[in-house]
Amino acid sequence: GKLVVALLIGGAILGVLIVLIQAISGTMQHGELEQRDKQVVASINDQIRGRPIGDQIQAVEETLEDLKPKAGQSRGVVAFQEEQEYAARLHAERGERYYANREYEGAERDLLRATELDPNNSSYYRDLGEVYSRYAVELSDAQESMNLWSHSSANYIRATQVERDPQVRTQLQDGAARATYNYATQLYIKGNFVNARQQ
Repeated sequence: GKLVVALLIGGAILGVLIVLIQAISGTMQHGELEQRDKQVVASINDQIRGRPIGDQIQAVEETLEDLKPKAGQSRGVVAFQEEQEYAARLHAERGERYYANREYEGAERDLLRATELDPNNSSYYRDLGEVYSRYAVELSDAQESMNLWSHSSANYIRATQVERDPQVRTQLQDGAARATYNYATQLYIKGNFVNARQQ
């Protein structure tokens, strides 16, 4: 009787050990595959550096499509996220160039894409808020200007929500207050006193 119990317990322990060994082996293989994916991405990124920014963005966006993890697949998630952040930086860089040239629609398009790719980076929302602010100031159409101030305010507020550094958050709150004030002023000018007071 004791021998049978000892054999059953030993078999159970052996079964658990086999499952643990398989899990550890799978984790190690997954880690190796993830590392290989990251190396491939780094190699691609190195190859495109120095090209015109539009070509870099196109190459990185294509790489993102190739890297996109399939449903239920955990392999490649880290490499995909890192490539998303890299693509966001490229879009933001091009957006800043558009902004400097007063090409606000191009700046908006690229900065919106940057916020999609890296939604926890406050600088992209801040930059987008600044694009809307500057564009609103330069427009002669009061209704469109008011809409832009609204977008500016919303993006500055979003930036404050994702920013972790208290000093930077304070600066972003100043930008949000400025944009909200200008939006409320536009509402007031249009005769929308109730909404202006709520801002």
